[in-house]
Amino acid sequence: DARITAPPGRLAAFLKRLWPYLVAVATVGAITTLANTVESFRNTGSLDLIYLMGVLLVAMSQGLWPSLLCSVLSYAAYSYGFLLPLHSFHIGSSQDWLDLTSFLAAALITGTLTSQVRSQLAVIRETARQNHQLYDFTRGIASAISREHLAELVTQHVSATLNCRTAMLFTVGADHLEGGVHSAALTATDIDAAKQCLAAHDMRHSQDSWSFVPLARSQQAFGVLGVRLLAA
Repeated sequence: DARITAPPGRLAAFLKRLWPYLVAVATVGAITTLANTVESFRNTGSLDLIYLMGVLLVAMSQGLWPSLLCSVLSYAAYSYGFLLPLHSFHIGSSQDWLDLTSFLAAALITGTLTSQVRSQLAVIRETARQNHQLYDFTRGIASAISREHLAELVTQHVSATLNCRTAMLFTVGADHLEGGVHSAALTATDIDAAKQCLAAHDMRHSQDSWSFVPLARSQQAFGVLGVRLLAA
């Protein structure tokens, strides 16, 4: 039933967003289970540090908000199961407040730094990808042996850069167009918009969401480039 069944893509996106928080809960559960089952582990005086290590691991691997959840759950599990009075969330001493503050501070600092590093790495990867595309594009232009080959390179580069569909039409004479690269995807309405673009030497839009720009050298246009965003 479409009314109660989520589309697979939307469900996958939801699970992807939920996964870091599940990792945070599982981390706290694993440490608590281990502490309750292994006597020597439970009796150690550094159990709070072991919970803190779990918070740091979640912060480094999953980011800020999952680590904040992990820090709250870690202190709750530590306080409920191992601090006197047992089975209580009561914060009765300055040491309890210090433990809670330490968990939150560790999650906040490590999670924020991790998020910043991830953002910087994403920028570096995107810059490297664009530079690689530009290098391939310029190398292809240098080796182009025909107008059709050059047009194919241009449309491929624009499509990859803008994440869109592209088509190119060539001029015949001063005001006529002929089929070029991927021009079979254009309708009669699109062709009319391309002709208007050529005549006006300015951008024109068709009813089918195509945008056309003239390709000119000096004052003479030698073609028209069509672009249609994939979201359109």
